[in-house]
Amino acid sequence: MRTQDKISTLPSGPGVYVFKDKSNNYLYIGKAENIRKRVKSHFQKPGLSGKDAILAKKTASIDYIVTRSAVEALILECNLIKEHKPKYNVTLKDDKSYPYIKIALGEHFPTVYITRDLHTKNLPTRPPLADKQAKYFGPYTDVKSLRRTLLLLRKIFLFKTCRKTKIDGKPCLNYHIARCVGPCTGKVSQKDYMEIIKNVSMFLAGETKDLISYLKKKMDDASASKEYEKAARFRDQLNSIQRASFSQTVSNLLGKNQDFIGYADSKNTGLIVLFNIRNGKLLTQEKFNLTAMANSEIEEAVPSFIEQYYSSSSFIPDEIFVPVALKEKDLLEKWLKRKRGKTVRISVPQRGANKKLLKMASDNAGYKLMETFPSAHKQSNIPIDLQERLNLSSIPFKIEGIDISNIRGKSAVGSVVVFENAVANKNEWRKFKIKSIDTSDDYKMMKEVLERRYRRMLSEDNLPDLVLVDGGKGQVSIAKQVFNGLGIENMPVVGIAKGENRIHLSYSSRILILNPRIESLRFLAHVRDESHRFAHSYFSNLRRKETRGK
Repeated sequence: MRTQDKISTLPSGPGVYVFKDKSNNYLYIGKAENIRKRVKSHFQKPGLSGKDAILAKKTASIDYIVTRSAVEALILECNLIKEHKPKYNVTLKDDKSYPYIKIALGEHFPTVYITRDLHTKNLPTRPPLADKQAKYFGPYTDVKSLRRTLLLLRKIFLFKTCRKTKIDGKPCLNYHIARCVGPCTGKVSQKDYMEIIKNVSMFLAGETKDLISYLKKKMDDASASKEYEKAARFRDQLNSIQRASFSQTVSNLLGKNQDFIGYADSKNTGLIVLFNIRNGKLLTQEKFNLTAMANSEIEEAVPSFIEQYYSSSSFIPDEIFVPVALKEKDLLEKWLKRKRGKTVRISVPQRGANKKLLKMASDNAGYKLMETFPSAHKQSNIPIDLQERLNLSSIPFKIEGIDISNIRGKSAVGSVVVFENAVANKNEWRKFKIKSIDTSDDYKMMKEVLERRYRRMLSEDNLPDLVLVDGGKGQVSIAKQVFNGLGIENMPVVGIAKGENRIHLSYSSRILILNPRIESLRFLAHVRDESHRFAHSYFSNLRRKETRGK
């Protein structure tokens, strides 16, 4: 059955749909309140481009699973994406599983330790089951910081980290160096040990304010009962917790539990920085790499992250702040409420401390994404500054400059220079002989070079983040026409003509002034000059060869 014929037979209720190729491999998994309508939208958008164009070309069959509600569809979609890892879904990179802190509550004296495995061992013929008797905190992405946190807690609360379960009166070294209360000695009751575990749980959940109040009361009670040694122990714990709590404070956020999702992307790679605010304090910053196919937008990446992260997170906050309005906001809130048992609000902050904190998360995402590029720190600031000054939707890590060189249409050539994170990548620089025209028409020459270059880059899925043309408004307009004709939407183009200090934009009528005192704008002029030098060098070589041949 043809794809278009299949669409007309799809159900119109909620559920999950699956696009597969001719080898029955999973290409894309999506959810919908109306499966037929949503699938139809993938194939009937005017001028299909980017991911939808690729899916329309590669999809050989469409499968689906009907669910009772859109929330059930979301849960099922998340599970299927984790299981099958379709090529064209935005996913968390899964080259390693993220670590958690596990409290093994199924033990008489629970052990606290780091693990990457959320399951118990089961019978060989059955899949592993989640350890429902344990309590997990995480996931964490900074393992060094996680180990430091666990070491701090061991010094404060003296819980056991070994797997010993018997009371045999033979304590290990941790007991002798005061790193464990030693439940194996029989000198501590289960009730007292579980109080330690309660305190550890409160700290890891970010409930430091409640924990401080609790420890202060215990200290006062012990002192009133003249148990001075016990009171001193609570005092030491209290002081340690207060110092740890103070070091984690970034601002007074009214004691709320909030998550801030910062996002940055470049080509097929995205990165999320997640700020966890607990009781008004920034407890952790986590970094998550995403894989995303060409032209996947932030509106798809962020909800995909929310689904995958909170499906396995040990804690869901009251509020989640995101950098862009989400179409599926209501559905995600319903799903999170079902998981948490309480209302969860997703929103884009418009002003105040929340907006500033979200910007800080996004800025951190941009910097951390640039860490994957080998470059000097000074150069690494340029793409972020360009994003802000040019008002771009993403950081321009990869910039390509285009120029034409000729004399009255003779020996006409074009050049492409490539810079990645403000560093020249000369292995990707290319020269073009103009083939389609021998008259002096810079616009047509520019059109030929752009078409030849970016038709190939599109097929190789290797598009830049920003294109700079040597020229003014006319050249920028030609570039915009070429990209639209190739189905490459939203490719930002800027133009700087030789001898001018004005920057023309393909996405705005505003003209910027090229201020040479600003490093990032001076860099743009450098890209323009290098494209001109490279083209002129090629042109001069061809002219010399032609002169010798006569």
